[in-house]
Amino acid sequence: ELEEAVGKILSNLIKSTNLEADVYVRDDMEEGSIVFELEGKDSGLLIGRRGETLSSLEYLVRLIASKNLDKRANIMIDVEDYKLRRKEKLASIAKRTAEKVSKSGKRISLEPMSASDRRIIHMTLAENSDVITQSRGEGMQRKVVINPLDE
Repeated sequence: ELEEAVGKILSNLIKSTNLEADVYVRDDMEEGSIVFELEGKDSGLLIGRRGETLSSLEYLVRLIASKNLDKRANIMIDVEDYKLRRKEKLASIAKRTAEKVSKSGKRISLEPMSASDRRIIHMTLAENSDVITQSRGEGMQRKVVINPLDE
């Protein structure tokens, strides 16, 4: 039911923007959510700058589906594995930065990022016993600060 409803909503939204992309459901779920994958010649436009368009599309589809089905729609939308690649890149940045912080003993602030990107940084470094992370700032300027662990 959810797959069919979200598939229709997503296809209609894409068609209404005159973009070309195919919609299919990934076999594996991620964090308890059904993952819808988009592929096509307009993939870059669907992702947007740092995934902002993709995040907005996902929010909009989730809202419409939840309203239509009268229950929370646990879905994720990815475009040609963008989210997977982004997660790997952020994890790599987090680990490299944590290493620098450990060696220098000085805190490092990362660039402002979305809540989901900040969460990836925090989760990646949660098990690291040399550093501690915190989010600082407001709104679009909120960023992760990686601090050396004070012993």
